[in-house]
Amino acid sequence: MTFPELRKGTASRKFGFHPAPRSSHRRGSAFSLLGGFPPVSEEEMELEAAVLENIVFVYEREQRRVITLRGA
Repeated sequence: MTFPELRKGTASRKFGFHPAPRSSHRRGSAFSLLGGFPPVSEEEMELEAAVLENIVFVYEREQRRVITLRGA
């Protein structure tokens, strides 16, 4: 797949990708038009932090495994 295919959108037909609607990045989201995103609850913030910690943990573990497999 070449860059021009990606730009034209022919890659979407070949590989099943569906490009985002063209207007989505030009007009802004409904939240920005209403004055911002709704406030996040304390519970959501804690959950997001826990998920992020888990992602970092798994990433670091995989990096150590790759280094071990390479014999470094």
